[in-house]
Amino acid sequence: MSAKTPSGVSADLRPLFTDTIARGGHIRIGLEDAPLGTTASNLELVEEAVRLVRDQGAAPATPAEMRQALAAAGS
Repeated sequence: MSAKTPSGVSADLRPLFTDTIARGGHIRIGLEDAPLGTTASNLELVEEAVRLVRDQGAAPATPAEMRQALAAAGS
């Protein structure tokens, strides 16, 4: 089974992140993934996501790791 990533438009997906990470899934975050009208900056969203990942005992992917994964997937 492949890893899953929650997605939505103008939806706050952060409540799904802990469970997604615990199940081995992937998350993405940024202003384009934030609820419409959010006052959080991109940096604040990323810092929160990194904290959630680390709190689950996982490590955020590095840019090099993501490039490699995308290349392997043919993206």
